[in-house]
Amino acid sequence: MLSCPNCSAQLLRVSGDKGMYWDCSACGGRAVGMGPLRRILTKDFVNALWSSAVEHGTPGGSDCPVCEQAMVQSKTSLVVDVCRRCLLVWFDRGEFDAAPVTPVAPRLRLTDEQLEPIARMQAAEIAHEWRLKPGSELSAEDLMMVPAALGLPLEEEATVVNRLPWVTWGLAFVIFLVGAITLWNPGLVQQWGLVPALASRRGGLTFVTSFFIHAGFFHLLTNLYFIVVFGDNVEDFLGRLNYVLLIVAAALAGDGAHALFSQERFTPLVGASSAISGIVVFYGLRFPQAKLRYFRLFRWFSMPAIAATGIWLLSQLFATRDPLSGASEVSVFAHLGGAAVGFWFWFIWRHD
Repeated sequence: MLSCPNCSAQLLRVSGDKGMYWDCSACGGRAVGMGPLRRILTKDFVNALWSSAVEHGTPGGSDCPVCEQAMVQSKTSLVVDVCRRCLLVWFDRGEFDAAPVTPVAPRLRLTDEQLEPIARMQAAEIAHEWRLKPGSELSAEDLMMVPAALGLPLEEEATVVNRLPWVTWGLAFVIFLVGAITLWNPGLVQQWGLVPALASRRGGLTFVTSFFIHAGFFHLLTNLYFIVVFGDNVEDFLGRLNYVLLIVAAALAGDGAHALFSQERFTPLVGASSAISGIVVFYGLRFPQAKLRYFRLFRWFSMPAIAATGIWLLSQLFATRDPLSGASEVSVFAHLGGAAVGFWFWFIWRHD
C-alpha cells in the first residue's frame, strides 16, 4: 500500500469516471498520475505543470509515494511536487481544488431522428481521416497501429529520458545488421546458434553469437522493438556501463540456464530474448506505474507496467519453434534466467 509523503498515513485509492488517484484522509493530500490528470484538469495547466517539472524542477519536494525518491517542485499558478520517474503529481490540501478543471459540457437529450445525421457525419469524418490519399504522410499515431496490431505494447506516456540512449540504438543496429545477414543465409543459425549438447563448441563463442542471430523476420523485429521501447529508459536510469552489464549478465544467465535445463539438446537457441527479459523485468519493477497500451479485440486496453510485465513473463512459458529453421525462438529457461538478472539489478538499485 502507498503511504502519504507528508504524514505517513495510508493512502486510499479512489476510482472515478476519469481515472484513479490516491487520497490521504489525514492531511488531505492527493496523488494523481499524469494520465488521469489530463482528463480532469485543463490541457494548458497540465502541460505547463509538466514542462516546469522537466525543465525547471527544483529539488526539495516530498518523497514519491510510489518509488520513495525525492520529487521536484513544479511552479505554475500552483507549487506542487512531481515525480518525473513515476509520472505522479502530489497535491497538498486544497491545491487540487485550486487547479483549473476541464469544463464539462451539458448533456443534451436528442431524439433518435436527431442523433442519426450526427452519427452519419461522425462516421464519414472517421472514414476520411483513415483514408490515405496519394502523397499523404503517415502520422506517428498511424505508425503506432502497426506494432499494436501485432499485439506489442505501446508506452502511453513515455518516461522522460535525460540522455540519448546510444547503447540501445547501437545494440539495435548491430542486431538488425546481423539478423538481416542471417535471414539471407539461414545456415548461420545452425552454425552459430547455441546448442545445449554442444555448448562448448567454437570455444564457447556461440554464447555470444547466438545473441545476435534471429531465426525469422518477425522474431527479429519484435526483439528490436522491445529493446528500443524499453531499453532507453533502463539505460537512462542505470547509466551506460551498468546497462551494458545488465544486458551481458542477462544474456549469459539465460543462455546458461537454457544450456543446462533445456530438453531440446540439439536445437540451437538464437535471439536476444534472455537479455530483453532482463530489461523488461527491470523496467516493470523500476517504473511500475508507467502505463502500457494494448490493442485487443478491436479495443484499447491500458495497464500499469508492473502488471504487463507479469503477464508478459507468463506468456513466455509457451515455447515455440520456427518450422523453417528448426531453431528455438523462445526458451522458458533463457527467459527466466534473464528475468532473474533483471530482478537482481532492480534489487541493487531499488533505492536510487
